[in-house]
Amino acid sequence: MSRKIRIVDLDNTISQDDWRHWLIDPQAPDGEHKYHEYHLYCSGDVPMNRYIVDESPVDVFFLTARPEYVRQKTVDWLDDQGFRYKALIMRGNDDHQHSVELKRGVVRMLKLQMFEIEKAYDDRQDIVDMYHEMGIKGVLV
Repeated sequence: MSRKIRIVDLDNTISQDDWRHWLIDPQAPDGEHKYHEYHLYCSGDVPMNRYIVDESPVDVFFLTARPEYVRQKTVDWLDDQGFRYKALIMRGNDDHQHSVELKRGVVRMLKLQMFEIEKAYDDRQDIVDMYHEMGIKGVLV
């Protein structure tokens, strides 16, 4: 028997991150150093699109490309904002794969664990396209 869930991204989906974009290092190659400072300031975001979580008829799993080293900041922010959720899935600190591939791998794992994904919300079209390719209703925010 499968259990229905909703997948929700964090940055620019339920947290307004545009104020910290300037912290992304344009000179650094893709990888953690490029986004290190950007991630460290995640606790200053303002919530947005609360309806995605608040009106979910199923359990919410947050799936983010944020690295594990900001897990506590992320959990504290989610709790301070009153978001209800069942799981927070984050990128490993040494995992530098493209976000599409990271999230594709997580979705495969969730399906193997018999989760049925009701919808998946993200702010990136390439990730929403990946959800569609995997037979999931992806919603661009």
